[in-house]
Amino acid sequence: DRPLEAATQLEIARRLGVAQPNALALLGDLYVGLGFIPEAIAVYESFPAGSSDLGTERLITYARSLVYKGDLEQARRILGKIPASSQWEIAKPRYFALAELATAEENWEDAQFAFQGILQKEPLNPFALLGAGSVFEQAGDTARAEFTFDFALQVPESEHRASLELANIALLQSNFERAVHFL
Repeated sequence: DRPLEAATQLEIARRLGVAQPNALALLGDLYVGLGFIPEAIAVYESFPAGSSDLGTERLITYARSLVYKGDLEQARRILGKIPASSQWEIAKPRYFALAELATAEENWEDAQFAFQGILQKEPLNPFALLGAGSVFEQAGDTARAEFTFDFALQVPESEHRASLELANIALLQSNFERAVHFL
């Protein structure tokens, strides 16, 4: 229940060279959860090459960290190693990682495909709805973006952001009354 304290203790063990691979994996995961992406990358890179403890979930987390860092080529290479899975616990984060990578590369078609993979299984996933709406908007498909954001308005976790996105679209269309409605 105290991730920052846990990360501090695990970091001490890592620097002393006594942390086992499972502890390193936990430390990297804690750093990602805390938003310390550069530190997470450093931990994941400290794994021995070919370590069996660096499983699929951690590879996905590592790839997402690389996308955040801007190392898109390395992220693409790592995600290419991860096969599609029928296990939703693996497939869902893989779809998110693929969507983040495609968005960073401004590959709107692949990003839409990845977000749709999530929405087929979880049609009310707030992060996928907001991501898909943003991708549609970036791709110039304003009608689909508005439709997706309208749908996101129905989900409490995404209602606020969806309102802002719809207000921005209305502002770009000089529809000030509609923008004020969403604000």
